[in-house]
Amino acid sequence: MNNEVFRLEIDERQMQKMQYALRKYPEECNKGLASALNKTLSKANTVLQNGITSTYNIKKQDLTEGNQFRSESSKNLLKLHKAKPQDLSAGIIVRSSRLSFNVKRNMVSPTEPKSHRGKTMKQIKRIAPPKVKVRKGKSIKFKHGFVVKGKGNTVALFSREKDDRRMKMHHTLSTVHMTKEQDIRRKAQTTVDESLSQNVEREINFRLEKVRQ
Repeated sequence: MNNEVFRLEIDERQMQKMQYALRKYPEECNKGLASALNKTLSKANTVLQNGITSTYNIKKQDLTEGNQFRSESSKNLLKLHKAKPQDLSAGIIVRSSRLSFNVKRNMVSPTEPKSHRGKTMKQIKRIAPPKVKVRKGKSIKFKHGFVVKGKGNTVALFSREKDDRRMKMHHTLSTVHMTKEQDIRRKAQTTVDESLSQNVEREINFRLEKVRQ
């Protein structure tokens, strides 16, 4: 399973500002840089999560807490890679997982399997196809799909493979795809731009006060 780093631009001038202010205290400087980066990225991660959950039909707990069902793993779809004083590389890691259209996630309707027992073929053909919700406030008909109970009593959206008629579970967009939404990216970048300068200033003041005591 591939992971991607959510790309955010860091203003090098802010980093250089701290390096100059703490040039006599390299150890404190590295600690301050790591702290400023982590605080900034943590705030950007929150904005990123809020952007995804307000645009797409996905809950925050599915991004971070990992509501797991059999046949998939959804833990930590967004995860911070924190900077350390000895290694200032940092970022937001995005897993490429695609969550299933699961009834418990309110992603598909109907919420119960439709039984064909006792129905004629004509009646079966009249059964409305299920609807899936990928984005907030928008349902899409999923032709040739059906809601059934799968492994682990998971009620989700399936269809039949054309060749061997095996059942296939269907999934929503990947988290990587969701993070490519322009408005979501813009808000996350704006947060970084605004927060980094504030966090750098706080760290400079804190570190200088510390070494002067």
